[in-house]
Amino acid sequence: MFTLLLIATMVACGKQTITPTTPSQLTPPTPPPAPTITIAAPTLVEPPSGATSFGWPRFTWNNSSKTNTANALVYRFELSTREDFSTVAYTTMVPEGPEQTSFNPPATQATPAEGRLFWRVVAIDQANAVQSQPSATENFNFIENTPQQRVAVQLYGSLWTHARPTGTRGRARFGPGWNVGERTSFTGVRFMSPPLDVLRMYDLLDLGMDPSAAINWMRSNGYANEAAWYPNVWSIGFQWQYMTLLPQNFATGAWELVHRVGA
Repeated sequence: MFTLLLIATMVACGKQTITPTTPSQLTPPTPPPAPTITIAAPTLVEPPSGATSFGWPRFTWNNSSKTNTANALVYRFELSTREDFSTVAYTTMVPEGPEQTSFNPPATQATPAEGRLFWRVVAIDQANAVQSQPSATENFNFIENTPQQRVAVQLYGSLWTHARPTGTRGRARFGPGWNVGERTSFTGVRFMSPPLDVLRMYDLLDLGMDPSAAINWMRSNGYANEAAWYPNVWSIGFQWQYMTLLPQNFATGAWELVHRVGA
């Protein structure tokens, strides 16, 4: 009986069909994950925090370090009047330079409002769509580099020493008589022209104040002056000179600076 059972089992096995497994039917191995690209946040260099800039400064930062990419980076530069960058006053893309990257806003770029401004930079690998975290935020004090500001810095070091007026510029311009140089008053006193209090008056007019308001603003903010406003002839008198706005210049706001020849 045992022998018959063994033979039957062998016969049955002999009829079994075994299908070999081909390589194409094997589960392909999972490829290793692509290396992760990382880009460090840039480090800001200049202008230093709290600096004062007359007109656009030069912005410089150290290039970001990166891993698993050989692509050149670009940097998104952002400028804001708010520290949280909830609004962005100006932004642009800057190509990477060697070791450091610098950016000078073009002269045609409109300047922001005067006051404290904030800036930061983000590094971007555009080909791989990877970017860094924003850099630390720095701030600087922006002062528009107006003609009166440049003359005041040249002659006196600054235009305003403490309180600064606010407003929208572009309401006045220099007419004849504003060239820089030494003058002799009608009493024989040598003085530098234009005097500082005259430049300050012009700046306030440029910001949109009328002459009476400008005189009051200076006196109430600790800027002594001897200016006197003569509305009937549209002239502002000073110790040795006077500013005048001639009728033909009302539209352009061209104030002339005239040397006094007597009391």
